Amino acid sequence: RAGRGSFGPQPLIAHSVQSLLRVPAMRHNANSERVFSTHRAVIVDYGRAISGGTVSQVAVHAALEEYGRVWHMEQMGSKWLVTFQAAPATSALIASGALVVEGAPEPFPAEHYQVVGKKSCVEEERLLHLMENMKRATKSGSMKIEDVREPQPIAAGTSFDWSIRLTNRGTQPRTLLSVEVPYQPADAPVCFSLLKGTPQSKGKQGLLLSQTFSHTQAVRLVSRPGTAGVFRTRLVFNFSTYALVHEVAVEVGGALDPRSLAPRPPPPPPPA
Repeated sequence: RAGRGSFGPQPLIAHSVQSLLRVPAMRHNANSERVFSTHRAVIVDYGRAISGGTVSQVAVHAALEEYGRVWHMEQMGSKWLVTFQAAPATSALIASGALVVEGAPEPFPAEHYQVVGKKSCVEEERLLHLMENMKRATKSGSMKIEDVREPQPIAAGTSFDWSIRLTNRGTQPRTLLSVEVPYQPADAPVCFSLLKGTPQSKGKQGLLLSQTFSHTQAVRLVSRPGTAGVFRTRLVFNFSTYALVHEVAVEVGGALDPRSLAPRPPPPPPPA
């Protein structure tokens, strides 16, 4: 859902704020600077068309994906904060001036997202670290991933909770900084979300997984009535030096070919 899975601050950062986009400020001091996010932009919804349901989040998401893969989207009053997986997509949206959405009464102005304050800077650097790790995303490697559930269809119009267990089978300890799931529109047929127990929600500087140690992550799927098909999302296990991507596939509604639940090859990383 919009607003869910918001990034919590993490102090373990491999980037500097100097890597952010800076432009001269036009207020107070001609020599001062404003710092803009490289991966995040703002679209302005003055008439509350999105939050009011006049324009669906599915349609907004589809329009944003014309620029690049959307990682996150959340409401901030009359504005929506959009995070792209690749920085060029953010620049392209802002350069366009406005987001045109099918069925919307008017385009939504697109603006820079200004990074202000220590907390916002830490969050920006955490995001940069995550996106850099995702460029080096891998499959299981020395990590064993288990879906702790029966591979059977889920009834439409219900919610379903299960667990995914990650175990370090290697000899080297690994630091798990966070578990992430990409944004899904709140009005989509299904919505995946992470429940309590993510490393970032515990307020720690990462979870150390020594040999044979595990982390169990609770996941929830909520489906709308009448939904049918196989629905997929990606879980990203963000370690200190790389990211591990695990695809989740859940069948909702009628019986389908079990082969449709087989993992698919991961999509190529977005351009730098």
